[in-house]
Amino acid sequence: MEEAKIRRANRQRGDETMQAMRRGQRSRHILQAWRRSPTEPLVVGHRGAAGWAPENTILSFERAIALGADAVELDVHLSREGVPVVIHDHHVDRTTDGHGAVDELSLAELRALDAGARWPERPAERVPIPTLAEVLDWARGRTRLVIELKGTHRPELVDRTIELVRERGMVEAVMLISFDHLALRRARTLADDLCLGALYVGRPADPVGLAAACGADALCPQWTLVSADDVASAHRAGLAVCVWTVNEPSDIAEMLARGVDSITSDFPDRVRMSARPGR
Repeated sequence: MEEAKIRRANRQRGDETMQAMRRGQRSRHILQAWRRSPTEPLVVGHRGAAGWAPENTILSFERAIALGADAVELDVHLSREGVPVVIHDHHVDRTTDGHGAVDELSLAELRALDAGARWPERPAERVPIPTLAEVLDWARGRTRLVIELKGTHRPELVDRTIELVRERGMVEAVMLISFDHLALRRARTLADDLCLGALYVGRPADPVGLAAACGADALCPQWTLVSADDVASAHRAGLAVCVWTVNEPSDIAEMLARGVDSITSDFPDRVRMSARPGR
């Protein structure tokens, strides 16, 4: 009886792995379609161009595109009344002139804050915290978005994010990523056609199995954890490898040499410069 249970469990894991491989092949195809050139990796601006402008703002996203990013990465939480807003931390203190937890503040209170207040060279005009709907509208027809699900202690964040992506017709132009792999599993049950990426730090014993378990198409490790063998193993399984946050030119060059599919950076111009053919 116990052996039969083990065989069934192994078959289920095998089925999940095969499904992950098929989804991953589609994911890699989508990411390749986002690239400017088949020989260059996808360049993703971290929180826009966080090295050059106040993070997670339209100002930063505009700067990322101007600097050569193929896509921009951003973070989402819910306001008190359940509206997805674009900000990284669970609290507003680090990046704005306000105080308090994001999900304890109303949308009106969040919109009244200045997201450029902590920037070393504070912009002349107030920089608002954008809603996800505003960013989707800004991005449509202009660029792609990598959306990190942050405030997943409220599971409706996943539902509302997917609803907005669908409403804006952005399924082919969005990738959802998260450190919360249960949230990714929820996203997969709601949307089999969305590209999903599993963020992680540390070294999982079975990265391909990790992707299969949460329904992810791509592995999104912190860049220092990735070897050329890791990339090759992921690619054999049909998975994309998307590393973060790579800022120094020597480190960018190392990731290019290891064959990753995308590089997220606070300085997308540095990645673009390094990725140009002939360099």
